[in-house]
Amino acid sequence: MSKEDQVTKVANSIFKDEKDLLLLYIDYEKVKDRVRWEGKQDYGEDFPHLYGPLPLDAVVKVIEFKPDRNGNFTKPLARGIGSSRLLGRAALLVSIVLLVALVALAVDDIALDRKGKLPQGTDDVAQTADGSIVSMTLIHVTNSSEYYSITYMSDGLRVNGFLGRPRAEGVHPAIIYNRGGFREYGALEGWEVALFAEAGYVSVASQYRGNAGSEGREEFGGSDVADVLNLVTLLKGLPYVDPDRIGMMGHSRGGMMTYLALKQDCLAGTGDIKAAATVGGVADLFMHYERKSYIAQMVGATPKQDPELYESRSAICWPELIDAPLLIQHGEDDRQVSVENSLELAAALEEAGKIYELIVYPDGDHELTDHYGGVHEALAWFQRYLCNPGEDRSFESHRGGIGRAMDWFMNSYQGG
Repeated sequence: MSKEDQVTKVANSIFKDEKDLLLLYIDYEKVKDRVRWEGKQDYGEDFPHLYGPLPLDAVVKVIEFKPDRNGNFTKPLARGIGSSRLLGRAALLVSIVLLVALVALAVDDIALDRKGKLPQGTDDVAQTADGSIVSMTLIHVTNSSEYYSITYMSDGLRVNGFLGRPRAEGVHPAIIYNRGGFREYGALEGWEVALFAEAGYVSVASQYRGNAGSEGREEFGGSDVADVLNLVTLLKGLPYVDPDRIGMMGHSRGGMMTYLALKQDCLAGTGDIKAAATVGGVADLFMHYERKSYIAQMVGATPKQDPELYESRSAICWPELIDAPLLIQHGEDDRQVSVENSLELAAALEEAGKIYELIVYPDGDHELTDHYGGVHEALAWFQRYLCNPGEDRSFESHRGGIGRAMDWFMNSYQGG
């Protein structure tokens, strides 16, 4: 059976009723670092995915298929090498399925509905396991990094977020950034991953379930912690990530999410998170409730009604479960999350004999506006615990790139 006949067979079993289909002949050497193998399918071929953008210079030949009036794919409609029309569409591909080393079946962007979800019946093409990427759209490229909006799976839910990665070849350490706020307040805007991607880390961040178009319900530190932990799974599945060098940073509510992720990492005995940093993090939800009583709507009860819900979310209650080296930063003038959260946590970590560092800024606000958001010290912390000798991922060395990428996201990016 020819490869084109194989494509026709696959198309009719998986992509029936789609508008059209592209078959790409690809130079495998130019894409192999982005390939993740997904196992055997019932038609007998290895079925890996190519994640990330498809370099146009890797395309050797393009063949377009069109369905007949019954929705079945039969013969190729057109052939071409470097066809501008077909290559232009190829640049928008969502994912690539390799049939053999140099032959790829391209799943066009038409295979996604308007919300970016895979239609029913395509689970054979994209994994729906926790941590698997459902969609990945390139949104910006700098001299050193690439940025994507992503949707990934978490507890069967499609959750939205962002991913940034260095363009340099090889494997890189990674940082998970945990946002603050809830629902649309504090929603990610993309620049957050640039803080680390421009410094040489693969960086990923979640909107959390129930937020910014993600499926599910906001729980403010409940089962939504899985949305953070499944980013660890996501990173470990990427061929350009060093799975032994994953760190985490969180701001405000994201600090609480970071502490909760560290707790689960300890209880599971995985030790996946090698270092962590927080800024203005919530460590005592009982205290935080006194300032922000509306959080009871998301938690599900008041502290009086169900104190266990608050204790389980308060790192000051279980400092022995935080094993990763932890940098805690907080502004003394923080009007959103009291600095007492971090002071109490530091005291508890000290008593538990944990590795930590506490920095309190006498003039600091909640965002540490006058202190680069705490990123300067955070990158120094990750440099210490995640970087190999000779690597320089410091703020000083990458300040310009970070600033330019943040400026683009804040002033030019129109996405969600």
